[in-house]
Amino acid sequence: MVVFIACKYKKSIELKSVFNQIRLDIACSLLRSNRNMKIAEIAESVGLTTHNLHHLFKARYQLTPAEFRKRKL
Repeated sequence: MVVFIACKYKKSIELKSVFNQIRLDIACSLLRSNRNMKIAEIAESVGLTTHNLHHLFKARYQLTPAEFRKRKL
């Protein structure tokens, strides 16, 4: 069964998408604050594979995690 959450804009969002947004937010914070932490370690710490983290970053920011780190610091 797919679980949906109604957000304040009256749209239904799949729970997996909500978790992925939270994971990306945490990953962004880690990319900014921990320059010595490897991308693979960040992916693992938020519960994603490195491949999935790259895929989600490209979809949301049109950047890889490494590019995001360089531009946002």
